[in-house]
Amino acid sequence: MSTSGTSTDQTAATLPPPVAVRSLAGGLLLMAGFTVGWASLAPYGWTGAASVLPVVLAVAAALAFAAGAVALFRDAGRFPPVTDPAEADRGRRIGRAYGLTFGLEGLVIFVVAATLSRTGNVDYQVPAIALVVGLHFYPMARIFDRTVDLWIASWVTAVAALGLAAVAGAWAAVPAVWSAVGLGTALGTAAYGVFMLREGRGLLALLRRQRPRG
Repeated sequence: MSTSGTSTDQTAATLPPPVAVRSLAGGLLLMAGFTVGWASLAPYGWTGAASVLPVVLAVAAALAFAAGAVALFRDAGRFPPVTDPAEADRGRRIGRAYGLTFGLEGLVIFVVAATLSRTGNVDYQVPAIALVVGLHFYPMARIFDRTVDLWIASWVTAVAALGLAAVAGAWAAVPAVWSAVGLGTALGTAAYGVFMLREGRGLLALLRRQRPRG
């Protein structure tokens, strides 16, 4: 989803390779889609400004993420290629671990949603899916050696747990709970997108200083 341990104080020798930059760009596109998708639950249980504003803000964030992704894709080829076999092998391991985690997340979401539907517990679907999303960020922290994933994981997991408790305890109407969980999860994915956007802009600024355009 993004580069491992990337920061803007790197030297030219430690600039990430093109594949890592493209991965970061791809992560931005994912966060753009997920943020809009989760925020789009706001109108499901809310009315008035509360149903519209989250979607508008999510679309604005998604456009910023998409613009950042385009900039990274455009300049990815200017980043230095990997020449160290050990570093190349490390990159492949990270890619495989990320792909496995992302694929497993999708599978678990499918199984959870199908199981809840078949057992007549559809009301729990949205917070249960949000719980899977939150939990999947924990291994990401280890894969990419970052702490931001732990913060995002904890936030989304807490939102999902509260949503499950709200449905079980009938604290509010189910549509309202779904809207709240959607907004909470959208805030998590948006925060992750902002993190990656800042990382990407920092990398491009560093690249321009070290490799000015001809």
